[in-house]
Amino acid sequence: MLTQFEAAGLVVRHRFEGEHSVFELASEDDHDHLVCVKTGQVREFNDPVLNARIEAIALEHGFEITGRTVQIYGIRKDD
Repeated sequence: MLTQFEAAGLVVRHRFEGEHSVFELASEDDHDHLVCVKTGQVREFNDPVLNARIEAIALEHGFEITGRTVQIYGIRKDD
C-alpha cells in the first residue's frame, strides 16, 4: 500500500544502508537524516547553514537542485 502512495507522490521512500527504508509524507521542506548504524534509528534534522551551503555549491557549479538528501551515518552516544 505504501508503494502505491509513493507512486502517487504522497509519500517519499528513503533507502538507507542495510536495506533499511523509511517512508515520510511528501513535503517541500529541506531536511536530512542522521542514521544510527547500531540500532537503525533515523532522526531528521534541518540546518539552515547546511541548506545555504548546499544552495551555494549548486550555484557555483551552475546546477539547479531538483531534489537532495544528506544522510549521516554513525552511532548515537546514548545507545
